[in-house]
Amino acid sequence: MKASNSYLLLLIIWIALLGACNKKVMNPEGDIVNVEPDLLVENKQRSLLVYLSNTENAMCGYLGGPNFKEAIREKGTNEIIPLNVPSFISRLTPYFKREASIRHQDSVFIPPLFTEIYKVFPFPNSNQGGYRVPAFAINNEYLGTVLGVNYKVSAGTIINRVNSHNLINPELGVVARKTIIGNTIKVEVKSKFYNSVQGDYYCSALVMEKTRVGRQNVDSTFYDYYEHNYVIRASMLGGKLDNQTVIGNAPFASGEIPTGTEFDKVFTLDYVDYPYINPDFNIIRWFFKPENTVVAVIVWRKSGSRFYYVNGFLAK
Repeated sequence: MKASNSYLLLLIIWIALLGACNKKVMNPEGDIVNVEPDLLVENKQRSLLVYLSNTENAMCGYLGGPNFKEAIREKGTNEIIPLNVPSFISRLTPYFKREASIRHQDSVFIPPLFTEIYKVFPFPNSNQGGYRVPAFAINNEYLGTVLGVNYKVSAGTIINRVNSHNLINPELGVVARKTIIGNTIKVEVKSKFYNSVQGDYYCSALVMEKTRVGRQNVDSTFYDYYEHNYVIRASMLGGKLDNQTVIGNAPFASGEIPTGTEFDKVFTLDYVDYPYINPDFNIIRWFFKPENTVVAVIVWRKSGSRFYYVNGFLAK
């Protein structure tokens, strides 16, 4: 073999080995993303930040939204999984249509998804005074509202909780990959247990618009060009917009789970545009764009009737 051919062969092998080692890169936001076909679980704890919002509430636009955005900018979505959960009277709340009345402009409904969200996340229930907005929950803790003396939440409060929580050794790691073909969203999920545990573990996949511009009350003045971030639009469980749950009925892992056990799961969802909605409702509709679509993958552990956040990943 000629020297030049030997050199070329060694160069090809070296490039192949380099590519095999280069499993992850940093995107412009500073988030670690996969560049290899195989999903690699990272031994990393992330925090789940839930913002209960309302486009009609003045304090949501003036304090709640800015605190939510500032915390995300400061820590990045490799540290925080952000969920903007619109309340029932928010113009961002997704309204869907049933097949039988798809062309009836007044026939819209809120899916049971949002009823489940309020059950899963640790917001006070109606017996404790109901839901106040803007309000925040992080991991499995209700932080409170941005108002008041005892429960005043700031971006600094959120960031401190994230810094503390993300130092713990994760019970399990999660990674996910999102692909979109046409109007079908697909998310592949891999989870890996780092400790031997016993229990029932469930997985959620919540589709969000990363950015959505639309109406917002800001300190008693309404603006039509307010930027909303990480707004929940649908759950991928059930596969259809009019048939959704957050948790589902069956755990993906149950019983004795040895250290190092890995689980794979795939979610799909078909987006449907519903143009026949009464414009007088002033709904800020979901305009589906692949580049603006992200999916929050969340793993929960069930204890009694309660679900507890374990870890998660934001698939972009």
